[in-house]
Amino acid sequence: MQAILKNINYGTITAGGDVHIGDKIYIVERDFPHSILFLRIEKAGEEYEAMLSVKGPDDASVPLLREKVRLPIDGDLFEQVEIFQDHRRGAGEALRLGRGLVTTPQTLEISLPTAIYQSFFVGEIGLVCTDFLSLLQSGKIRDLLLVVSTEEEAVQNLPWEMVLPLLTSVGSNALPRDNFGLVRSREKTVQAFNRQGPTAEAAPIKLLFIPALPENLSERSKMLEIEEEQKKIIDAVRRLEATGNERPKLVMEILDCANLDEIKAALAARSHDIVHISGHGQFVETDKKGILMMENEDGDQQEVAGYELGLALRAFSSIKLVVLSACETAVGGSEGSTAEQTAAVGVPAVLAMRFSVTDAGARLFTEKLYERLAYGDSLTKAMHDARLGLWQEAQHRRANAPQADIPGEWFTPVLYQNQVIGPLTKPEQYNVDTLNRFYPKPDFLRNKYTRLIGEGFIGRKRLLIQLRQHLRQGRHVCLHGLGGLGKTTTAEAFAHHYRQRYGYEVLLFSRGANIQEAVILEKIFSRWKSRAQPAEDVAAELKALLDSPHTEPEQKLQLLLDNCLTGRRTIIILDNFEDVQTDADGAQQQAIVSENLREFIRYLLQNSPSDCHVLFTTRYAITGLDGLVTDIEIDKLTYAEQYRYLNFSPTLRQIPLAERDLLHRRFDGHPRAMQFLEGLLTKHPATDLPTLVQQAEGQIFENLLLGRIYDRLTAHEREVFTVASVFSSRSSLTALSAVLPIESVALAPVLEALRDWSLCFWDETAKVFEVHALTREWMRKQDQPTLDRFKTVSHQLGVFYHEQSTWENDTLAKGYFEQAEAWEEYATIAF
Repeated sequence: MQAILKNINYGTITAGGDVHIGDKIYIVERDFPHSILFLRIEKAGEEYEAMLSVKGPDDASVPLLREKVRLPIDGDLFEQVEIFQDHRRGAGEALRLGRGLVTTPQTLEISLPTAIYQSFFVGEIGLVCTDFLSLLQSGKIRDLLLVVSTEEEAVQNLPWEMVLPLLTSVGSNALPRDNFGLVRSREKTVQAFNRQGPTAEAAPIKLLFIPALPENLSERSKMLEIEEEQKKIIDAVRRLEATGNERPKLVMEILDCANLDEIKAALAARSHDIVHISGHGQFVETDKKGILMMENEDGDQQEVAGYELGLALRAFSSIKLVVLSACETAVGGSEGSTAEQTAAVGVPAVLAMRFSVTDAGARLFTEKLYERLAYGDSLTKAMHDARLGLWQEAQHRRANAPQADIPGEWFTPVLYQNQVIGPLTKPEQYNVDTLNRFYPKPDFLRNKYTRLIGEGFIGRKRLLIQLRQHLRQGRHVCLHGLGGLGKTTTAEAFAHHYRQRYGYEVLLFSRGANIQEAVILEKIFSRWKSRAQPAEDVAAELKALLDSPHTEPEQKLQLLLDNCLTGRRTIIILDNFEDVQTDADGAQQQAIVSENLREFIRYLLQNSPSDCHVLFTTRYAITGLDGLVTDIEIDKLTYAEQYRYLNFSPTLRQIPLAERDLLHRRFDGHPRAMQFLEGLLTKHPATDLPTLVQQAEGQIFENLLLGRIYDRLTAHEREVFTVASVFSSRSSLTALSAVLPIESVALAPVLEALRDWSLCFWDETAKVFEVHALTREWMRKQDQPTLDRFKTVSHQLGVFYHEQSTWENDTLAKGYFEQAEAWEEYATIAF
């Protein structure tokens, strides 16, 4: 195949025939059907040298060179890489190299691979690689893995993946075949690079997704970012998991706390194949190492180095792949990148991102990677197909916009391996017990008002963070919001967490019949007597004082505070508190109707011990407790939480993926609406979904009590609410002000009043509001606004957003023109 060169340790490789490699004769098709080329690069004085070895299925390794090769590295190579690294996010900007040369990121995408190829793949190394790639191309060997191993920081940071198009033939504008892979390793020898990786198991493939966001990074945008990361991973894998009546090819657990102990507990319970961490990473220049921003047991930021993560994960033999979807996790240094450190302690394979990736690119890559792995392909083929998707996308965009400087993303994913990884799963075999482990029943008590899906609780990370923050600061909290949004479930799940982790006792008083002075006093006393086991005479004396008609309720409460609650960690939940905000005629109030109960609750809040916390759940904000309670408005389920709810329900999980969008659109993250639908599906499985959705909406309209609340509004509040109900999503105060028209400063108090009645969501910091889809639909059924006015306001909104043209605003404008049946304006934007 080539002329014999002095330093190559074989003559001519001929597939199917004999070949001398050193003193031994091999038959390539028999001895190297699955080949590993191991390229070890080391520093030699001021220069670099390399050795290339081969390893076959029998794990016997052979040096392909008689001696190490000196590498002709251009002195400008590392400078070009550093510039490209620093400006990777500045696509389209001119970059200034040494000697005054000016270029662009896309131009460097062409010149850098050539410089790397000429530095490492000329001479004997290049010829050996060409020989083996030719055998691969002709089908004489089945697969080939090129492993690059080095401890030199500058060489580690080379974008090796960019050279892939040049390895098959110099100047090629295509990636190598899908049975060829280029990976990195910190193993020093080919003998240490094992072929035998984790063995494949029966389908489905098991994924642990960890969105890492410390709670003391308080910006709301950060939390929204993590919710968006959850949506990305769901959109990428939902076709594999949410398959209706079919068995899912992949099951995913979303972990709400990125704490190493929580991660290890999840791995011990469900033995995941893949751990996917999405969040924030950083390469610390002073320490020459990469870190991940994880969380401690309280949810606060904790910097975790790659080797700490690796040590936590390597104890679990089920793990075959770790994916780090965070910035700079593939940027190396003397201590190694986060990915290198994680792999170095024994994790079989670690996939990281060298640069940032667009949302579309991340979804495309992740979707293809997990699809191929779920269908039983090897890691090499899955990586190739996922990378090829990014390659083809860039080529397509460049062909359609040749004048634009479009950066490539196909070389951004970087794979570190300790051993060859074949298929992760056996699609022809299926383990039905896996579904029970990933969609388990609740692990704590549920009462008739609680809807607990899954092992403990569904999401609500943002709410749990806020609750923890307020309780740490000694505040009492009121969760209030639209009926059926999960206030009770959230409160109970939060208290359950505090009970398990910190040893808190939980006292639950649910609905008006139980939220009375006598009931509260009796339950506090009974729980104390049962748990504290006091002396009989002490308990009897206290009970006599509680039963005495001459002792005022506040005095009795103070006795219990001093004797039963002081020094005992306690959470008191006053659930469905709206029941004591309803007068004798059944009218809703925002104040506690009973003056005696109001004073009793105020006394409890003012005098409770520091480790006793009171948590209210109610539909409406409570007046009369100003300064004593912190209000937290409960929002609808996030996209990820809705997805998890559907998958955790055996009944709802049967809904085909194509039909689930109807639930997202109509129920809008309302858990009780989905609960009603679940009951209807159980009783009437043959009925079509739209009909059942309509019936569930009818049940929820009655449950929401919207008519009673609407009657309590002032004329001005009704006017604002009527117009706000035309808005189809979370919207800015500016937009509402533009169509009413009323000044924003005058609108804010009205939206606050509507929020206190749980008729809309209102974020006074971000100045955004939203009327829930179910509430909007209820208004339409009341002909509020009238059809003509509905179209008029919709048209005004279409014009408003179109005049502030961005991709997102044009999408909104198109939707509002469609609502207005303004088809000419709709067509202008749509086509």
